Amino acid sequence: IFANQTNEDWIILNADDSLASGCVSRTQAKALLFSSSQILDNGVYLEDGNIVAKLPDKEKAVICKSDELKIPGRHNIENAMVAIAISMIYDSDIDDVAEVLRNFSGIENALEFVGEVNGVKFINDTKATNIVSLKAALESINDGIVLIIGGRDKGNDYTQIIPLVKDKVKHLVIIGESADKIEDALGCYSHPHRARTMDDAVRMSFELAGKGDTILLSPACASFDMFRDYTERGRIFKEIAQRIIKSHAK
Repeated sequence: IFANQTNEDWIILNADDSLASGCVSRTQAKALLFSSSQILDNGVYLEDGNIVAKLPDKEKAVICKSDELKIPGRHNIENAMVAIAISMIYDSDIDDVAEVLRNFSGIENALEFVGEVNGVKFINDTKATNIVSLKAALESINDGIVLIIGGRDKGNDYTQIIPLVKDKVKHLVIIGESADKIEDALGCYSHPHRARTMDDAVRMSFELAGKGDTILLSPACASFDMFRDYTERGRIFKEIAQRIIKSHAK
């Protein structure tokens, strides 16, 4: 595709990926790079915790702070950078772009920001039905985590996430048919708790969480032992979280 672009087109490339950035010399299109690890002469990049945009022949603009994004993870910062790059090409208003980024809570059921109260965040990652997805979720969150995990096991090897559990997970709130297997694998690396229902799990998690912590529903399991599907699991989690937020809001 990029080989057939003309000099009137744009191409947006990840400067931190040598394969992607190497495409610059193979296209006639105007290239706009983004980076989460280096400052660029032109492009979108991180500088002192700020997401900055600098297009050719334009002033450098600070869009917003990276920690103002509601959805966690470096990959989501990079996704925001791509959105910024596109908006800058079309000369969108910087303030409008910043407002959208600050208020975007992600796609439903995948690291979806539900809300925050008393310094405790709720994140719905019910779509994480395997270890790979749970691992990505844990890697993306820098806060202390109260993890709601469990359901119908899919042959998971939970020992794969032991380092992340030791480093990041303050409490494990375990639900579903896989509870014994999960506690056997991970229980000695965090503080395990059992919950019979999602309501019990979310309320217990809120009691266990402290200011600055994140309550993360990222089950690493199928939902069919307790719910119709993963979307119902996520919907119920959000409803309970929103009730807690409303009842504790000042």
